[in-house]
Amino acid sequence: MPMEETLSEYRSKNVICKEWNSGKKVRICQLKAGVPFVIGPGQSTDCEIGSLGYSPRNQVWIPKPETGFEVFEGECEEKTLLWTDVPGPERQELGAALEVDATGD
Repeated sequence: MPMEETLSEYRSKNVICKEWNSGKKVRICQLKAGVPFVIGPGQSTDCEIGSLGYSPRNQVWIPKPETGFEVFEGECEEKTLLWTDVPGPERQELGAALEVDATGD
């Protein structure tokens, strides 16, 4: 899944700390009917590198499954992200993985 910005830009614009995840994959899930959710601008947060201001981009909040809600309908799909700042060999490996995923192999 090619991305139009660098991973650093994405983290900065969406207020995502580097230590939270590698940023190489995304999960796509379908919510069950009736699950509460909130859409709105993100909040500020504190990361290992310091404080990040709030995000003007809309984000989605859903309850964690351990709160008792059955959140997702079926299985979630995992996709690999291709950032513009991923180095050449690693980008080629990720691209090859995507081709395999696309064919179902």
